Amino acid sequence: MPGEYTVSETNPIGYTSTSDLQSVDGDTNPNINNNDDSIPVTVGEGEADIDNNFVDSNLGSVAGTVLDAAGNPLVGVTVTLSDGDPNTTDPSAITDVTGAYLFEDVVPDEYTVIETNPVGYSDVSDAQSADGDTTPNTNTNDNSIPVTVGPNEADVANNFVDSEDCLLEIGGTVYKDITSDATVNGTPTAGTTLGLYMTLVHNGAILDKQAISEINGSYKFINLQPGTYSLVLTTDANGSLTSSFPAGYLPINEGGASTIGGFSAGDGNNNGKTTITVDCNQIVYEIPLPGKIAASTGIAATASYLDNDFGINNPGALPVNLINFNANKLEETVVLNWKTVNETKFSHFEVERSANGKEFGSIGKVTGNQSGLYNLIDANPMEGNNYYRLRMVDLNGKSELSKVINVNFEAESEYISIENPAINGEFKLITNVKNAKFTLMNSLGKVIDTKISDLGNGTLRVKVINSVSGYYFLNIENNGKLKTKKVVIP
Repeated sequence: MPGEYTVSETNPIGYTSTSDLQSVDGDTNPNINNNDDSIPVTVGEGEADIDNNFVDSNLGSVAGTVLDAAGNPLVGVTVTLSDGDPNTTDPSAITDVTGAYLFEDVVPDEYTVIETNPVGYSDVSDAQSADGDTTPNTNTNDNSIPVTVGPNEADVANNFVDSEDCLLEIGGTVYKDITSDATVNGTPTAGTTLGLYMTLVHNGAILDKQAISEINGSYKFINLQPGTYSLVLTTDANGSLTSSFPAGYLPINEGGASTIGGFSAGDGNNNGKTTITVDCNQIVYEIPLPGKIAASTGIAATASYLDNDFGINNPGALPVNLINFNANKLEETVVLNWKTVNETKFSHFEVERSANGKEFGSIGKVTGNQSGLYNLIDANPMEGNNYYRLRMVDLNGKSELSKVINVNFEAESEYISIENPAINGEFKLITNVKNAKFTLMNSLGKVIDTKISDLGNGTLRVKVINSVSGYYFLNIENNGKLKTKKVVIP
């Protein structure tokens, strides 16, 4: 019967409407909503109103992201949706500028989403969406996520996280180590002068070799993969699996202080060889990840193992062997102690001090006494770091330097530092004490005349009038407080 009608569809189970298409035959009411399972039709006298068609679908979609360990998108990464059938071609998608990928029109079924890592990246985690997938994602670090796509399901949040592959560097320093303790230390060798080379060995074969630095005795191998390596100190410019040393030199020790943080512990053989296993665990990540360290320093692509040190010595070069050398605080002083053996034709020790570990000056002389036991008290250590070393001098004037040791005096709100001993009856005084009164007295309590000049920046020059060698005491008075510092005039 002619008239106005609405054709309505009841969707089959598991299907939803995709489109409702009205016939093009002049229906009175247009099909404004073409996806609501209904079509308005106008039936004229004797008309066959055809092509009022419904399209339904049960297809779903699969989506997710590929990000780096810091949460930044990885663009252009290939992701594949596999149905497990070797006879079909699996569709692939490429991540966009936000790191997102999308598979549309996916037939409901079981699939595996597979990511192909970008060059230089490794998988960190694979996170499955929490939507009741049939197969759980038991391995969250294999570049694959199982998904179950239901009818009309948008299966989202199937996310991958990758990180840059780490490259490693192994290095250290070769020291002229004149002590016999368990620590590798001393004065860095002049590598070129001594003809020293470090050989890097991997899987029993020479991987690389490097000349030891003439300036600071260092070496470093870069762009290495995780694994186990051996380091061999040699005089062979081509590298060698066998250690060798300059004429007159012997191996003293090798390896770092511990295995924590990339130190080789050494094998205890003192043979110029050591072995170290390196990995990427030192890399610091910006966000917490499984098995990684959380911090805010960003992503580091390189892990450094640079404390694999070697000690060598030519014991016949100086007629004394230093066994130990240490420094300890005692109230406002530093007590230096050291022990030696095999003193022959030996003259004396110069005890040297530095504020920066580079520029040293003598603070005392100790004559060799054959007992092997020595000490010196630094009565006026500087605020902050005090670096000490021994210069060992034989009867012919030949000298050798010890390792450098450090004692730190924390800076006080008020500080006074005196240059000791005085030079030509003068010494410098550094202080932040304002409007202080300075009085110099000798060991008998007599006030000694001085001339004090202000050099600026808290530095004063004190000139002792008619100075005589001996011990003096500088009294500093300020706001009712009295401090006394010892001064030595040679």
